[in-house]
Amino acid sequence: MNRKLLQGCSSIRPAHIFCSALAYLALAWLISYLGDVHNFLGLTDRLINRGAERPFMWYYLFMEGSPTEMVQWLYLSATVVLCGLTSGRLAAKNYRLPARFFLLMGIGVVTMLMEDAGNLRHQIKYYFRLALGDTMLVGIAVEMLFFGLLGLFMLYALVRYGRYVWRQRMTRNFLGLGYISYAVASLASGTRHFADWYDHAGNWLLQVVGLYEPFNARFVPTAVGRPIGFYVMDFFLEESLELVAAAALCTAAYAYYRALCLDHRIARTDD
Repeated sequence: MNRKLLQGCSSIRPAHIFCSALAYLALAWLISYLGDVHNFLGLTDRLINRGAERPFMWYYLFMEGSPTEMVQWLYLSATVVLCGLTSGRLAAKNYRLPARFFLLMGIGVVTMLMEDAGNLRHQIKYYFRLALGDTMLVGIAVEMLFFGLLGLFMLYALVRYGRYVWRQRMTRNFLGLGYISYAVASLASGTRHFADWYDHAGNWLLQVVGLYEPFNARFVPTAVGRPIGFYVMDFFLEESLELVAAAALCTAAYAYYRALCLDHRIARTDD
């Protein structure tokens, strides 16, 4: 069994994992560009003819529960499994300090998966609004508190135990990318309703690339909808960034696990 795992580790390189996420994003962005800008193969017409209120390929590729989110769940789930395998392998060889890092990282990523797949913060926000009132300020405060606590937990794992896995260069690089990307995405998401900056930023971006008028002309918001710029930020850009972050964490976990399979001395903490 160990020999098979070792052979698998040797054939699959960490860069393959991260590049697979970039390949998916490139394909999703290409489909969005061809369909929404050039109506390639009549993709946009089909959405309009079927009565879609938001007839954009990017909207359906990046909305909640979309293919992009499903790919994120795949990377996050793989990260949890890799953290468990790595922590157990390290603990079995009495490398307790790096084992604790991957244990804590796995717990944090499980929470991130619950949030991403089940909108955990929205459920918590619902109960706070029942108790404190259904106001935007309460919603922003709860979301920032949730992301802040989760971020502090992940940061504690990195600061307290991260140095014990730091010698593996690829792990170090992708952990940094994953942490920074998730921090930016979480901060942006938690404050997205503050001064409606998502609305303004998204509309400005569409104006810069010359797509605001044609996109807005066929955009039909619902009674509780937001301007089209909000969805550009909340779905198209934010979900893209979160996918990069999830893939980076998965790559970091796999890079260390692969290095550990090839040479367990990577886990030494006595120097």
